[in-house]
Amino acid sequence: MVEQKAKKAQSISDRRLVLGLGRNRFEGTGLELLDNPEVRQHYLRDSLPSVRRGANEE
Repeated sequence: MVEQKAKKAQSISDRRLVLGLGRNRFEGTGLELLDNPEVRQHYLRDSLPSVRRGANEE
């Protein structure tokens, strides 16, 4: 599924893909992508606090 509404998409998927210029650039869980410096810089403008894995992750 391709979806611009990330919050809606995350409610029904376990893994995410980040596309750039029509190609898969990054793949992982939501927490993995949020904690990836390249994803944060290029796609989130590093506007979110860093996320670390909690005891309940995987």
